[in-house]
Amino acid sequence: MTRIACLLLSLITPPIYASANSDFDAYVNERMAHHQVVGSTIVLIEDLQIKHAVYSGLLSANDDREVTSDTVFQVGSVSKPVAAWTAMSLVESEQLDLDAPISNYLSQWEIPDSEYDENQVTLRRLLSHTAGLSLGGYPGFVRGKRLPSTAESLAGDTGGSGAVFLFQKPGSGFSYSGGGYTLMQLAIEEVTGREFSDVAISEVLKPLGMASSSYAPSSELKSRQASPHGRRHDAVCDHDFRAQAAASLHTTGEDIARFAIANMTANPVLRPETVQLMHTPITKIDTRSIGLGFFVGLDGQSVGHGGSNIGWKAVLEFNPKTGDGIVIMTNSESGGGFGFDIMCRWDRDFGPKLRQAQCEEIVADQQGQQSLFRFISLGLFALAGMILAAIVFGVTRKKMTLQNLDTRLREAGFVITLLVALGGGLFFLTPIGAYLAAGVWQFFPTVDYLPQGSTGIVWAGISLCVALLFLCFAKRRAT
Repeated sequence: MTRIACLLLSLITPPIYASANSDFDAYVNERMAHHQVVGSTIVLIEDLQIKHAVYSGLLSANDDREVTSDTVFQVGSVSKPVAAWTAMSLVESEQLDLDAPISNYLSQWEIPDSEYDENQVTLRRLLSHTAGLSLGGYPGFVRGKRLPSTAESLAGDTGGSGAVFLFQKPGSGFSYSGGGYTLMQLAIEEVTGREFSDVAISEVLKPLGMASSSYAPSSELKSRQASPHGRRHDAVCDHDFRAQAAASLHTTGEDIARFAIANMTANPVLRPETVQLMHTPITKIDTRSIGLGFFVGLDGQSVGHGGSNIGWKAVLEFNPKTGDGIVIMTNSESGGGFGFDIMCRWDRDFGPKLRQAQCEEIVADQQGQQSLFRFISLGLFALAGMILAAIVFGVTRKKMTLQNLDTRLREAGFVITLLVALGGGLFFLTPIGAYLAAGVWQFFPTVDYLPQGSTGIVWAGISLCVALLFLCFAKRRAT
């Protein structure tokens, strides 16, 4: 009787995990709407298995095709850990050496002369961003344009990122370098005599069953690819990359989840000790450390990498000690904030619950920051409103008159205010400010990159400038 009662109870009582999935799915959709994310794929891993996936939104804001398990995304720098596996497979087959000078494998390009010893640039340091090389990231090339060779990319044909060179002593510390991964890419191409993308397929992607993944996507994969967007559902141009190892992986959520699982269990590509080496911290960076191709945190319970191409954001994270993990992929610039929210919710509901204090602290800081931004915005709007109201009141009561531009043009107040208004407008409402701050053309208005809630300050500042411009024309009538 007890067994029968338990069976009946199981039939009428929904499983706890299913209920949690339902709540999680609803949260994903709510956060997508909040962050204006067009489409996303989220895959949850539990006990070394894909347990749940959420496919939400659209491939493009311009049509009604929905994201599915077959939808292909660009994952930006999540390309790097997969590329690192490709390199380490060649280390295991003794085609590459982790600690030999990388220049030993090069004939098409050489590291430019500098005050530093190029022989200290090794594969181990390239994979851990400690080689002292320049060039953090790549904007890519608008799809359809000719791509340079790997050697031409290293020499500076990068679409605006510049060339790769030594700017600090190799081994002296961490400095994130996508250029370093392109140098690794060239070494792999030279020792194998094949394109990096083909080597990655034969060495890693195919053995792991990642059939919907490629660093040089075929027309079939491109037909399943979502489209990139800005922060307000605005479509942007898709980009291709010669720097394949650094930024060009096209893949699905389940394929990246298979890669995550391979990092936590026996696999047909790398020996367990090699994988463990890749997850071992080499140098500390703030609250995290860097291994070979992976960022490591929370005492080894957080291993993964983030990714960001123009219009794409992605996150890969897994816990080798528990067999859990998460993959987040979006086709929107606003996917970064969305990914943070989803990561915190996953950690709370399904993950190791190790980052809740950090999540709560960041959310509290964001809320306090937003309250401050609102206070400043309201103050600036109020000041602008009082100035304009005083001018209107003065003119209507004939206590003030507005002068012609000719007679007031020489006044310093007018000139300064106009320059501030124009400069501020160009800085915040065009990509110029982001370019000046980051050194790379970002394609989106600088205001899109400001902290959440701060855009009101920009518009309030513009309103105040307009009010001050009117004030420059205003003159009190003689009594």
